[in-house]
Amino acid sequence: MKVLHIIPTLRAGGAEKLSVDLLVSMKNQGIDAELLILDGEDSRFMKPLAEKEISVTISSVKNAYSVRQIREIREIVGRSHPDIVHAHLFPAQLWSACSLHSLEIPLITTEHSTYNRRRKHLLCKILDCRMYGKYRRIICNSLATKKALEEWLPELSLKTVLIYNGIAEDVYAKAEPYPKRSFIPGDPDYLRVIVKVSRFTQAKDHTTVIRALSILPDRYHLLLVGEGPKETETRRWVESIGVSKRVHFLGVREDVPRVLKTADILVQSSHWEGFGLSVVEGMAAGLPVIVSETPGLAETFANSVQTFPRGDAKALSERILNLENPSLYENQKEKSLAAAKKFGISGMVSEYVKVYNQVLEEKL
Repeated sequence: MKVLHIIPTLRAGGAEKLSVDLLVSMKNQGIDAELLILDGEDSRFMKPLAEKEISVTISSVKNAYSVRQIREIREIVGRSHPDIVHAHLFPAQLWSACSLHSLEIPLITTEHSTYNRRRKHLLCKILDCRMYGKYRRIICNSLATKKALEEWLPELSLKTVLIYNGIAEDVYAKAEPYPKRSFIPGDPDYLRVIVKVSRFTQAKDHTTVIRALSILPDRYHLLLVGEGPKETETRRWVESIGVSKRVHFLGVREDVPRVLKTADILVQSSHWEGFGLSVVEGMAAGLPVIVSETPGLAETFANSVQTFPRGDAKALSERILNLENPSLYENQKEKSLAAAKKFGISGMVSEYVKVYNQVLEEKL
C-alpha cells in the first residue's frame, strides 16, 4: 500500500508534528508513505523524515493558498501513483479535493480541530460541503471534533471515523530532565515550574495561564514552548503586567520530552481544541495536567486531568496551588501515566490502516 500525505506546511504545530509521527510510524510498519508539502518554508519537522528516508516533495508553487496548487497536486500524484491520498488541514483539503475528484484514487482527510473560522460564514458551509463531499472517509481526532463537524454538516456523519491521536510514549517516559536552573535562576528545590506547549494563536489562550501565573507566588515560573503569530503581542503584554522574569519563552524545541520532564505541571489553556497532543505528551512524561473545559480536552481526557472554566485565571491558579498537596500531586501523576498508555502511535496507525483497507476494498 502506498499513501501520499498532503499538508500545507511543516511549521511547528500539533497537526504538523502528528503528521510526521504518523508517517514515521507507517514506515516502521512497512507502509510506503510519502509527503507533499504545499509551502516548504520553515519546515521544522524534516529531520525524522530524512532519518527514515521518507520521500518528501515540496510544491514549486510555494504559496499554500494559491489556486495553482490544484495543477501541481495533480501532476505530483500522477508521478507518485499512490493507492490513497490523505490530506491534512485547510487548504490542502481543498486543493486535494479540487485536483483529484475525477481520478480513481480514494481521498481521506483528518479533521484536527473542533472549530475553524470558516464555520462563521454560510458561504463557507457550501464550500465545506462540496470539499468534504469528495472524501471517502473523514478521520476525527476526538469525539468533540466529530460532533462539531457533524453539527456543521450533518450529511457527513456516514463518512466520519473516530481515531484518537497517538504519540511514541516511551520517548517521553524515558526522557532525562534538565536541571531547572538551565531555564530559571534560583534554588531548584524552591521553584515550581509550569509548562505550556502550543503555538501562539487565538485558539491556544496563553493569556489565561499567564494571568494565573501573576496570581501565584513568585516561586512559580512558566515555560512557554512554541512560536506563532501572537508571540510578539504576548511578549509585550507579559512585560506590561510585570511578570517577564517569571515567563520564559523557549521557542520551538526539538527536546520537548526533556523540557516536559523538567517541569512540575502542564497546563493546556485553550479557547478551542480538537485533541490536545501536548496533553498526552505531558501525561507520558508523568506530569499532572490541568486543562480548560473545552470539549476536545475535557471529554477526551475525562477523569485523567484537572479542569477549570475556560478563561478563568483565578480558578486555574487555585488548581495549580492544590497540587502542592503531595498526595494529590502523586495521584494526578499516576492518572497521567495510566492515561498516556491509551494513546500510543502504533495503535493509531493500525486504526488508520484499517480505514485505508476498507476504502480500497470498497473501490474494488
